[in-house]
Amino acid sequence: MPERQDPYRGFIYTSFQERATKISHGNVGKLAAGAGDPVLARICARIAGDEARHEKAYQLFVQRVLEIDPDVCPRFGAGTLSPPLH
Repeated sequence: MPERQDPYRGFIYTSFQERATKISHGNVGKLAAGAGDPVLARICARIAGDEARHEKAYQLFVQRVLEIDPDVCPRFGAGTLSPPLH
């Protein structure tokens, strides 16, 4: 099966993507708080919390994938972070 069509790829990519959006929204919230915008800071903190929950779910999915198919990560190599085909 071509690498970009592997069904596990979406779970692996999304686990990294959720972490990145969690960090990004958290950082924007800190900047908003520092700029005196507590409403935006709270909104960003809430979104970051949602992203953290998504990250945890996808980490569990990937953990299960690795239990089922421990050779999945070496198949993807450095290309893992590029979005999968939809």
